Amino acid sequence: MARTPETVPFSTASQVTPVGRNVYRAFLEPTYCVGAVPNGGYVASTIVRAVSDYLGPRGHPDTVAAHFEFIDRTDVGPVIIEVTDIKSGRSISVVHVTLYQGSLSPEAPFFASSSRKPVLAYVTNMAIRLEQGLSLSTGWEMQPPAAPVDFDKLRAGKDPRWTQRSRLATGSSSGAMRDFSRASLQFQYYFPSEPGRRGEEDVWLRFASGENFTDTAIPLVADALPYIIEAWRPHEDEKQTPFRTAEMWWYPTLSFSLDVKKALPGEGSEWLFMRCFTRSIKNGRLDLQSIILDQHGELVALAHHVNLVVPASRNLQKRKTIGNKL
Repeated sequence: MARTPETVPFSTASQVTPVGRNVYRAFLEPTYCVGAVPNGGYVASTIVRAVSDYLGPRGHPDTVAAHFEFIDRTDVGPVIIEVTDIKSGRSISVVHVTLYQGSLSPEAPFFASSSRKPVLAYVTNMAIRLEQGLSLSTGWEMQPPAAPVDFDKLRAGKDPRWTQRSRLATGSSSGAMRDFSRASLQFQYYFPSEPGRRGEEDVWLRFASGENFTDTAIPLVADALPYIIEAWRPHEDEKQTPFRTAEMWWYPTLSFSLDVKKALPGEGSEWLFMRCFTRSIKNGRLDLQSIILDQHGELVALAHHVNLVVPASRNLQKRKTIGNKL
């Protein structure tokens, strides 16, 4: 796998630069956008990376729990991330994070009263690799179980149980949706050759750039498949219900909660598995649950999203912006 003009390594796209004791500068890349809006998981990963840098010197580099509120849509371009201490304990630290855009300055105080605050977060960090305490086997298993996988065959595209394809349905609008969701081009997706029920998706993921997944990429992975509704997209020769083949949707995240169960290896992981499912799609709103496993089938993280379902044109609407000076 090699970098193309459509792919930017996550380590580059999520880079943060400290500009003050608790303030970081970052740049939201257009290649991680859905339409004109940076993917929510990408924004969350950038925040987590800033928190890791801030709390790492205290011995708390790993995010174990986080909650993100997307108050407004973000824009491509510079952001300021401010980290505020809420609790600084011996084994756990909790911080509040504010992401600013608009009316930014290269010097302190870096943002103005007119700056927008499109994302707020609470993040809990500790050192996962140093955790000690009671461990019990619960006997939990995913039901139904995922299909077996052979990674050597999967890399060669020869595992008959898994098929590499776009994360989108095959309706006539899939090409347009591919262009609309550039963030999806950052991944290679491998879906079961025998699809399951609508409303539930299994997928093996790896970065298109060839880099490995790291702990800070987990929020991005958790938000890599908010397209459950695409399974209902009719073909052109089918009855145009529950919506038209060419009708395009945007699934903006209102809130996103993450529970991290284990750290990835220091060198990262080439593959991650995710099962996404929804329990209810009603009145333009859906819940999205994500279960993330590593290559050994061990639980890495759980995530819960609250998403809207709105016409894609809402994503592309222009709005009055406050000038970015960075």
